[in-house]
Amino acid sequence: MLVLCLACCFASDAQNNLKTLDGFDSLNVSLKTMDDVKAAFDIIQKAPIYLLSKKEISNNCENRAEFAFYVLEKLGFHPINFWIFKEGLVEKEYNTPELVNNSKGLAFNTSLTGRSMVYWRYHVAAGAIIENNGKRDTIVMDPWTQGKITTLKDWALSFFVEPRGRTVYVFPVLGLYSFYGTTDIGQLSMVKVEWDKNLDADFNQMYCGLCGITPNGKCDRPRFRKVILAKKEEIQNYLRAKNVEIQ
Repeated sequence: MLVLCLACCFASDAQNNLKTLDGFDSLNVSLKTMDDVKAAFDIIQKAPIYLLSKKEISNNCENRAEFAFYVLEKLGFHPINFWIFKEGLVEKEYNTPELVNNSKGLAFNTSLTGRSMVYWRYHVAAGAIIENNGKRDTIVMDPWTQGKITTLKDWALSFFVEPRGRTVYVFPVLGLYSFYGTTDIGQLSMVKVEWDKNLDADFNQMYCGLCGITPNGKCDRPRFRKVILAKKEEIQNYLRAKNVEIQ
């Protein structure tokens, strides 16, 4: 089995930077072809996950990433969830909750009429590392924002409206987390025990988010139980038709 640990590095694109942080997981290379990647992406992209409103597009990326990660795992990949963070969630100069909250966010254009832009503290999507034509590629499958398979670099740097001077931080993890680990001022914690507090062990939050229910704190309310179970059945039936079985 090939094992890869991503080192801290910078990649520059139009003077914006990407920095990959050392995570607590060792990352495996998926022994898959680009045809395998395209087939997996097609299954993920066509799943019955409907993002019709700005609220639905703006939220629940964690749950969509969980879903994509889980599908990739069932298809024999070694999936990775790539969490990206704005500067205020990582850099030491943002040393109070107020500075963290008021720092510039990541940006995404929903293409909806009216105020189409949304701003995020963080974002996450599933992907994998593969060998492609003799070189190693890190790819991301985020059809809900990109509409296509992308490289990690292109995906992460797409969430800036500024042409220069910004840095996006990537933190790769393997677990199915409904939220990232945080410090006492709300920054990213790179300590595994803080992340493990947010493990989605029973997949309830995943299916809840795939329904468009937000925030995740609503997922255990009795009035949502029926719609969550219906979405779970719909997703499972869709995947079963693709010869993919998930819980």
